[in-house]
Amino acid sequence: MGRIGRLLAVVALVAWPLAAAADDSSANGSGNGDQKSARDALKDAYKSLVSSGGYNLSFSLVVGTSLDGGKTISAVDTRQAYQGPVFRQILGLETEGVYITRKGGACFDSTARRWAKVNQVTKGRLIAGILQLPEEHMEAALRHAANARWEGNKVVIPVPGAVVNSTFNSIQNSGCAGGT
Repeated sequence: MGRIGRLLAVVALVAWPLAAAADDSSANGSGNGDQKSARDALKDAYKSLVSSGGYNLSFSLVVGTSLDGGKTISAVDTRQAYQGPVFRQILGLETEGVYITRKGGACFDSTARRWAKVNQVTKGRLIAGILQLPEEHMEAALRHAANARWEGNKVVIPVPGAVVNSTFNSIQNSGCAGGT
C-alpha cells in the first residue's frame, strides 16, 4: 500500500530537559509572561544534550493504516521499539548488536560471526534507516524552529511537507515498515 491511507508514527523519547528549559509554571501557559520562547527552550535543550556526558534513548516506531485522515492508526503493520545508551555520539543498541554514529556505525553479523559496517548487514541497515542520533533530530528541529510554539509542556515545531515526505520515504525504503 502506498502513502495514501498509511500513517507513520515515530516517537523518540530522550532524556533532554526540554520542559525544564522554561519555568514549569510558565511552560504550560499559566505563567506570568516570563516564559522562554519555544525556540529558545529548544536551543537550550540542544546545548544541554550535546554537552551531557551521556543519556538513554527510547525509540518507538509504529506503522499502519489510518482510516481517519492520519489522526490514529487503526491497523498496525509494524511496531518496533529500541532503547540504549548514547555516549559521545555513539548510540549502543547492545541487545541488537548495533552501534550507530553520525557517519554509519557497526553491526554484528550473526551469520558470518563478525562485525561489519552497519549498512552491510540487513538488521543494521533496517535500524539505521529509521534511527538517528537525537542530536541530529534536534539540529533538524532547530532549522525549522522559527514557528515553534509551546503546547502544555511540549514544544511543537511545524515541519514543511517536503521534510515529512522525505522522512516517510526514508523509513519506508529502509524496509522496516513492511515493504517499499
